[in-house]
Amino acid sequence: MTASVTQRNSHTDDNAPAPRDLALDYWRALGAPRHRIARALHCDEADIAGSAPETAGLPVAVSAVPWAQRTANALIRKGLTRPPTEQLVFAAGEGALTAGDVAAIVGRVCAGLAARGAGKGTRIAVDATQRLESYLVTLAALLQGATVVRLGDTVGPKALRAMIEAAPAMLTFSDRLDVIGDRIEAGEGVPLDAFAEFAGACPDPSDDFWSALPTVTPDDAAFVGFTSGSTGAPKAMQTSHEAVFRSTEIAQRAFGFDASDIFCTPTDFTALSAFRSLVTLPFASGGRVVIPDAEARDNPIALALLCERYGVTQLTAVPGVLRAFAKAGARVTREELASVRTVFSGSGVLDFATADLLRERFSLPVVDYYGGREFATAAYSDPDTPHTMSAGGGFLRDCLAILVDDNRQPVAPGEVGEIVVHSDCMTLSPLASIETKGKWAGWHFTGDLGRFLPGGRLEIVGRQKDIIKTAEGTLVSPAEIEGALNALDWVAEACVFSWTDAHGIERIGAAMVGAPADIDAERTAKAAIHDALGPYKTPARILVLDELPRLGRGKPDKARLRQLLTQTEKALSP
Repeated sequence: MTASVTQRNSHTDDNAPAPRDLALDYWRALGAPRHRIARALHCDEADIAGSAPETAGLPVAVSAVPWAQRTANALIRKGLTRPPTEQLVFAAGEGALTAGDVAAIVGRVCAGLAARGAGKGTRIAVDATQRLESYLVTLAALLQGATVVRLGDTVGPKALRAMIEAAPAMLTFSDRLDVIGDRIEAGEGVPLDAFAEFAGACPDPSDDFWSALPTVTPDDAAFVGFTSGSTGAPKAMQTSHEAVFRSTEIAQRAFGFDASDIFCTPTDFTALSAFRSLVTLPFASGGRVVIPDAEARDNPIALALLCERYGVTQLTAVPGVLRAFAKAGARVTREELASVRTVFSGSGVLDFATADLLRERFSLPVVDYYGGREFATAAYSDPDTPHTMSAGGGFLRDCLAILVDDNRQPVAPGEVGEIVVHSDCMTLSPLASIETKGKWAGWHFTGDLGRFLPGGRLEIVGRQKDIIKTAEGTLVSPAEIEGALNALDWVAEACVFSWTDAHGIERIGAAMVGAPADIDAERTAKAAIHDALGPYKTPARILVLDELPRLGRGKPDKARLRQLLTQTEKALSP
């Protein structure tokens, strides 16, 4: 296994190596072939000939796994060739499948995909809903050498069609084919509910099935996910087999999962973190996976009961689900979560109050993590501390990170700067935020703000575009105010955003869900924020809603919230 790569913030060292040289050392330490280094640094192989500068403090060793075997398929093969009678998958409400059961079904589906011409260079789209059918299609498509296009299950019709157009597939397994329509980019459509019939019609796999499977390389694309960006329009993000393998390897090493572990996540597996929990970590560790039913995906109480029933040990959930656990009172107890060893939180800001309450009520270690679809998980908080990534921070894991100011100069320790990262888990897709020339070639300017704390922890401050400058000139992070709102017992979810009032002055606006009808929720919440954070961080207005409007990827739609707040102000104006 590899050792961690720590951050580089070299503002005090005039002799510090350039970012490109740091990245070159990083890749050579990983044992990467020259063609992969050239691709990562956007240069010709001849440009990296010779010795890299000697750089101290870069503790990374070559992985024990040979480069050519660093693929998602290597992990899948490992999982499906374990003793055939070992249980591998628990599908809530449907029963359990052994490794032999899964291998037999996947083998048939592989044969069916091959008969249709699926293989390297082709794409197969599938609903990313946590369903047994999606899971089996994903395994078969990857083994057959195809790239899996993961269609978000919570997106609207327009966004779903845009995903298909952004990443055309030869086959689409979906229960939303009526929404997709007859678009040529979707290829042949197979309803997920008809998966059993599809698998039954596939030919038997050959006797040399395993040896006849296509050979994928670490450079090949394993899956395509999507990020909405600021416009809400899906942007295709290709993730390599190498990124899937390394992200899994890093998590496995950091947390020591083993064959006794049972993994579960209620969210769809469009993000690499959920993909790891569902697909690769159970194979890498020798553990098992629980695929939740529809009720457990939507209801935290049902999810807690599912954890109890199947003995889930490693639970990955979004902050909203964890807040519901923490605030469920007697409806969720430690008894239901007795088997859970660690809770992982991602795909949103986990507030300190929720993490602290989970530890206090359930004695649960909580690991918050920081990453993005462009570069996977870059940092984890320490499960033995009450820290979250936005309160106390976490440690980088096998990636490089530099914090820079507006002139792209490293900031001093403790100062806030934009987080710029480089790692082998970055997307294959070209992005404007990834430099292709000069000393920053291959580095991703995340748009996130952070600071390095004593001991090397990275604390996330917020998004550059979300930072609010109040009329008094104070810079405010929405995440801090959201944390204070979420700390209120009756707030299920909160969102803070900038808002321009009728006089053209930038103000702090907020919206919250879960307020009881018998209180003046806005006044009560404002008073709580004033007491906790002071007057300059108290929102000028707080909307009380039944639910937050969402973008295609499930993020709160701040533009719509600004519109709602403006409409509310106009309605109240004399």
